[in-house]
Amino acid sequence: FTLRRMLARGSQGSMPRVDDRAESIARLMWNQRDHHRHILRQRAIGLVGLLFALGIGTKLVVVQYLANDAYTDRAESQHVRDTSVRARRGRILDRNHRVLATTLESQSFFVNHISDADTRRAIAVRFSSAAGESTSRMMRKMDGERSFVWLARKMVDGPDLDDLPEGVGRVVEMRRSYPMSTVAGQLIGYTDVDNVGIDGLEASFDPLLRGHSGEISSRVDALGRVIGDFGVVKLMPEDGADLVLAIDADYQSIAEEELETAVKLFEAESGIAIVSDPGTGEILAMANVPLYDPNQFGRYPQAIRRNRAVTDIFEPGSTFKIVAVAGALEESFIGAEDSVFCEYGRLEVEGGVIGDTHPFGWLTVGEVIEESSNI
Repeated sequence: FTLRRMLARGSQGSMPRVDDRAESIARLMWNQRDHHRHILRQRAIGLVGLLFALGIGTKLVVVQYLANDAYTDRAESQHVRDTSVRARRGRILDRNHRVLATTLESQSFFVNHISDADTRRAIAVRFSSAAGESTSRMMRKMDGERSFVWLARKMVDGPDLDDLPEGVGRVVEMRRSYPMSTVAGQLIGYTDVDNVGIDGLEASFDPLLRGHSGEISSRVDALGRVIGDFGVVKLMPEDGADLVLAIDADYQSIAEEELETAVKLFEAESGIAIVSDPGTGEILAMANVPLYDPNQFGRYPQAIRRNRAVTDIFEPGSTFKIVAVAGALEESFIGAEDSVFCEYGRLEVEGGVIGDTHPFGWLTVGEVIEESSNI
């Protein structure tokens, strides 16, 4: 078409030179090719735009309808935090409602990622004695891979809060306390750092004493900080019940004091004493020596913390003679003033011989108990 136009112009006397015609033809062909490429680019861009719009539309359908529940749960997990509210552990009381175990507020201190070595050392020096561990051990804890490290847990008398090193945080926790110290220590037992009963009555009645924790749901920002006062109480905490014992703290203290004196007098390794009401069978005191303080249970070996009055097994031996004689008196087989011939310390029976370390002839029933005669 272009060549025909040029030849037509040449027949009218305005025929251009051959070089001009070639240049014009080349220019026209380049423009035509460029126009074709432009159209292809437009179509490609349109196709990409269409695919992008289809992708966005598909994603919107998935987010709004097909995966709505999953994304809702994910958003809630990122912006809502559930915090456990621990219940107050119940008290342990004696029969006169004097407190043997209770729960007090305490302070716990932690550090969260301190990179400066000098600062870590200063913190370790300050808190090591309060935590009951060496400075080097605390330094190793802070030098580890964990960014969050407890410095001291459940301190009743903490450091000055206005002078805490930068990077050290504080939280208020509940701490188990035993106001009477060593009184009935083995009987009461103790709890761990999370107020869970580990030994003694604290462990036996842990479900009763522990109660049930509550839960609060709070809105948080991207850094996990609580936003304002927004929060919902999902479950109210239920404090643990108090436990009232048959133990009398006065009797318990006297029994422990007298038992400790006897252990020292006879140079024994340990001693056990149980005081009961003969009319009802109630246990008024249950003492174990050596004594131990459950406020500092970690300083005592397990052998001392054990309540041997209920955990250890003993053969009754001569103590059972009282039961046998009491039964004979109750059934009127013998009278309190009757006499018994004790065979001068040797009695042959079927299967062997019964002997006494101290031979006796005739003894009254009372003297039989007094002399602990086997025969």
